[in-house]
Amino acid sequence: MSIITSLTRYAVGGYHSTDTGCPAWGTSDPSDIRFIGDHLGDLVITYADGSSDTVPLILGYTLWLHSTWMETPAPFMGEGKDDALAACLMEVLALYGVWDRREKWVLRVALRELPVTAVEVVSNPDKNPARPVLSVYTVPWGTVEDQPLKKGAPVFTEAYITDAETLPVLGDDASDFFASHTVNPQSLPMDWVTKNLAALCYALHTFDGDFEQAPAFEIPDDYHNYRVRFSGSPLAEIATGAVYHNMRNLCDRTDPDGFIHTSYHNAPSWRYDGFGPYVLKANSYYDAYYARDCARAILTLNSFGETNKALASCHLGNEYMMAYPRDGVTLGGIPIPGHFSVMCNKPYIYSHLLIHHGWLLEKCGFSHDPVVTMLADTYGYDTADMPADWVARSRAIYSADLAKTVDFGYYGARGGIGYDHSMMTQNALLLDQTADAGQLVESLCRICYAPRLPEPYLVPEGMAIDARKGIFRRQGDLGNLVQLAEAMKCFHIVTGISPVWGDTVKIMPRLPKGWQVSVKDFPLVNTKAAVDMETAYPADNTQSMTLTLHGEIPAQALRIRFGPFASDCETVTVTLNQISHTLPTESSGDATWAWLTVDVSTL
Repeated sequence: MSIITSLTRYAVGGYHSTDTGCPAWGTSDPSDIRFIGDHLGDLVITYADGSSDTVPLILGYTLWLHSTWMETPAPFMGEGKDDALAACLMEVLALYGVWDRREKWVLRVALRELPVTAVEVVSNPDKNPARPVLSVYTVPWGTVEDQPLKKGAPVFTEAYITDAETLPVLGDDASDFFASHTVNPQSLPMDWVTKNLAALCYALHTFDGDFEQAPAFEIPDDYHNYRVRFSGSPLAEIATGAVYHNMRNLCDRTDPDGFIHTSYHNAPSWRYDGFGPYVLKANSYYDAYYARDCARAILTLNSFGETNKALASCHLGNEYMMAYPRDGVTLGGIPIPGHFSVMCNKPYIYSHLLIHHGWLLEKCGFSHDPVVTMLADTYGYDTADMPADWVARSRAIYSADLAKTVDFGYYGARGGIGYDHSMMTQNALLLDQTADAGQLVESLCRICYAPRLPEPYLVPEGMAIDARKGIFRRQGDLGNLVQLAEAMKCFHIVTGISPVWGDTVKIMPRLPKGWQVSVKDFPLVNTKAAVDMETAYPADNTQSMTLTLHGEIPAQALRIRFGPFASDCETVTVTLNQISHTLPTESSGDATWAWLTVDVSTL
């Protein structure tokens, strides 16, 4: 880098007014995400002759964030340090004080030998038509002009124009640092900056191209439990890996006594509002048995056939539930009966600890309509078996409920992957909104996959996603229990092997377009039976299925739903175990479907 040493400006700051990578939990709103490499503003220096110099304020070059950085974050520091990535960041980041995590950071800018009349910090340069865009800089995923308007602005709190080599805010090593990190607006090394930031982005983020190149996922030969295999596209292969790894993780974190750890052992965290670096062994909620998390996890264990683990956790939960009557706790003089606290194994944490930190017991609902997703746990996956008035309510509010998710590329990320994206995905699947459901399921596959990060198939707690740019970043606690469990429910619904309700076994796959599914020894919930099945998304109004039920079948009737078919399709040809049938269709959601009823004993 070319350096002018005769007159130098020091700018104290290099922060951002929103000193986080995104809102808590993540988001899919591009205006509220800050990625490494983002051009978030300019430092404009105007001279007496009317000329000006512009220093681009780029996250990772002339800006940085405190969030997460103060926790010895991987892959730049500590046990998870990657020497090559650390060296890359050290080379490109021009803010003094970042590496030893000083309270104040300093940017040094070489000035021309002219009187300075104004110094201005401006944000979002591509959205200000009065100022030229610094066109020589290309962000790692497009041009500056392509960047959306970002909320917030760069922050510098102090400025010095001096020929002195030191300032009160600088340490003894500042001269050595600035010898290679003084920014000269007259000869900005933007190709070099882009190259380094692109390397950092590639390591910390996931891109659309990663999903196109996802390898076929092979379930290990020594795995002798049920098998679920999706195929037909790289995203379907990711779904296979996601089901395998997340369910193995869920089983491994369930102790023999039934304690299900809300965070798995040594789970890393990107923190709720982090910006890329992560805490390697955060163990955020390892010691917690949350009611909402473990209840969903028990249902997930049960639906995937891990009934012994689910039963053990139910027994443990029942013990926790009796803490208040066992301790003789009263409310207004009335004994409190058996009751689940928010954190079951720590029944007094709210009253003894969190209430003093401002955690009031407020009313709080769901981010999305939960009705059909919850009814499905009891009634199975056919909405015709659910209370009709409640299903009608869900259908009535469906479009409005989904609107924000559609606007941001079919990614619901503002409230956690379970509470937000997965719940919306389950709604779309169960209400037979096939166009939406296919997009949401494939988006869930993208959310689950981060090939260059720890545990590449585990469900994160949240995500920061710019769907237009095709860039993805994990947020929060990796493999967070309720988020993982809700995502697994999505894939269970996709297989179509419905929990048995009443006296009829129902098989109703809801595959994204182009997908195939194969399951072996897959549990039939509420029975002691299992299913072997192979089928694919229909083509040319034709669909085939190979199906076997084995074990104790509780019913004689088996109803299989084929589809989805085009909404104007009146009859279809289906083949079950090599026997063809021509069937009429009926409408549900945005497609038509065909039901075939057979005697279980004929299979």
